[in-house]
Amino acid sequence: MIENTSDRQIFSVSELNRTVRHLLESKLPMLWVEGEISNFARPASGHWYLTLKDGQAQVRCAMFRNSNMRVNFKPANGTQVLVRGRVGLYEGRGGGSLEDLWPFNEESVARAIFASEIPMISAVGHEIDFTIADFVADLRAPTPSAAAELISPDGEDMLNQFEGFELLLAEAMARKTYLLSQQVSNLHKRLQHPGRKLQEQAQHLDHLDIRLRRAINSKLQQQRYQMDSLQGKLSRLHPANAIINLQQLVTEYLKRMSRGITQQIEKKKIKTSQAMHLLDTVSPLKTLGRGYSIIRNDRGAVVKSVVGVDVGDKLKSQVADGEIYFTVDRTTDRGLSGSE
Repeated sequence: MIENTSDRQIFSVSELNRTVRHLLESKLPMLWVEGEISNFARPASGHWYLTLKDGQAQVRCAMFRNSNMRVNFKPANGTQVLVRGRVGLYEGRGGGSLEDLWPFNEESVARAIFASEIPMISAVGHEIDFTIADFVADLRAPTPSAAAELISPDGEDMLNQFEGFELLLAEAMARKTYLLSQQVSNLHKRLQHPGRKLQEQAQHLDHLDIRLRRAINSKLQQQRYQMDSLQGKLSRLHPANAIINLQQLVTEYLKRMSRGITQQIEKKKIKTSQAMHLLDTVSPLKTLGRGYSIIRNDRGAVVKSVVGVDVGDKLKSQVADGEIYFTVDRTTDRGLSGSE
C-alpha cells in the first residue's frame, strides 16, 4: 500500500541536522555539567577535545584555544570536573573527488572566468575543496547553496515591498507572506555565524591532525620494526660476526684438542710409570741392591762360570754403589748349594 506523503513535511539529512542543531542551541541556554574527563586530546592547533562521562552516558566536548588559555590547571584523563558550556550539533563535511573538481583547474576555464564581464561566483564542491577557479572568480562561496544565498534578495526587503500592496492584495499577500516566512525561516536555519563555521573547520582540521599523527606514529613503528629486523639479519651476515663465530669455534676446538692431548699424556704417563716399575723389578741394579754383584774380566766380558778363570786373573766386581777390583788367588767348582 502506497502512503500519500503530500501533506507531510519531509526532511533531508542536512535539513534534519540543521533543525536539531537549531532546537538544541535555541532551547538550551548555557548550562553546567559535571563528569569525568576521558579521551583528552590537544593537537597542534591548541584546541582541546575530550569526552565527559559518568557511569551511564558520555558526551563529546570541544574547548577552543582562546578559551582554554584562561584555564589555570592542566586537564587529564580521570579528572572529575564541573564545566559550563553551550550544547550544539557538530556537522562533519566531506569533499568532492579530484576527477570531479579537475575541470575547474583547467587554464582555459580560469582565463574565461577572469575575462568575464559578468560578476562570477565560484561555488565548486564542498567547503573544504579549493580549485583555481576560486582564486580568479570575483567571489568564492563554500558551497553552491551558500552561493545561492549570496545572490538571493533579502527576505526583509521583500516583506517591506509587499507591505505597500497589503490593502489591495490582502488575501494574495497573506498567502505570499506565509510562503516567504517559510523561506525566511529555512534560510535562518541554514545561516550560520562565521565564528561557528570557523570553529567547525578548526574541529575538522584537528580531527584530521589527530588521524595524521596516529597514521605517522603507526608508520614509524612499522619502519622501526622492519629496520630492526634488517639490522638483525645484517648483523648475522656481517664478516666481523662471522670471524667472531669462527674464532669461538676454533677456541672450542683448541679446548677439545687440549683436553684430548692432556688425557693422552696422562695415559702415557701411567703406561710409562707401569713400564718403569716393571723394568725396575727386573733391573740388574735392583738385583745388585739385594747384595749380588756382576764380575767382568779385563776384556769387559761378564764372568758367568769359574771355567775360563785362572789364578792371577785381574777381575772387576760391580756392586750397587760402585766397583771392586781384585786378583784371583784360587777357584773352586763348588756351587751355591755347597756341593762340589
